[in-house]
Amino acid sequence: MAESDTESTGSIISEGGSSTDTSTWYSDLPDEMQQADVVQSSKTFEDFAKTAIHAQSMVGRDKVAIPAKDDDPGWAGVWDKLGRPEESSGYKMPEDAVPVEGASLSEDGVKAFLGRAHELGLSQRQAAGLYGWYVKDQINGTVETAQSNMQNAREESISSLKREFGQAFDERLGHARSAVTQFGGDDLKEILDASGLGDNPVVVRAFANIGKAMADDSLYQSGERPGLGGAVSPADARSEIESLQRDPEFLASYMDPSNPGHDEALGKFTELHRLVAGLPREG
Repeated sequence: MAESDTESTGSIISEGGSSTDTSTWYSDLPDEMQQADVVQSSKTFEDFAKTAIHAQSMVGRDKVAIPAKDDDPGWAGVWDKLGRPEESSGYKMPEDAVPVEGASLSEDGVKAFLGRAHELGLSQRQAAGLYGWYVKDQINGTVETAQSNMQNAREESISSLKREFGQAFDERLGHARSAVTQFGGDDLKEILDASGLGDNPVVVRAFANIGKAMADDSLYQSGERPGLGGAVSPADARSEIESLQRDPEFLASYMDPSNPGHDEALGKFTELHRLVAGLPREG
């Protein structure tokens, strides 16, 4: 038997078999059709059919040609077709995009935004979405965060001053308010409120000291000596103890049990030490 020029390595259904059929789904098409991009890019006839159906569905629809980069009139036409109003005044902003209390957005600012949006070719949907985001997330969000931070700072200041002033907190706060009213009036109050300095412990402490000095001076001028009749802070109690320790008359009464003023001096000294320790008054 003569040997075949092509040695077979098995049937086409056996392992190792091979097929010499290299035809494609478009092999029967004319050569010029086979070279078309839409044919070459379609792996199967089904892919080609989907492309053809989509192309058919686009017939009659508006199409937007992409102009050159520096073709301003051409781009203006594109933006108009994509939904840009004829004038910046034609934009309609979302009704819920309203600044919260404490925030502001001027009429001139809104006009400037709309003018810039029109210049950049934003559609109604794009301009409204950007405006809503800016007002609600940026302006309102910033104000609300600042207000929250101010409230937290106020609460921290109150806690700090209560620890410092003890039972005299209300009285010392009254001293601070009296000093502000006396030396600055409503104008100073507005500045302290607007700047947040009215909640600063250092500022409150300073005005409290000024107010207390004013009250003490008033008592001395009337011939009275400030005692323990009102609320006394630990710091005030400590200062009073140091003052009494330098008072010979008080020391004589305190050290001598037979002195008529001994019980009163002992009680006063004991009460002051309780206040320094942050303990409530007896009785």
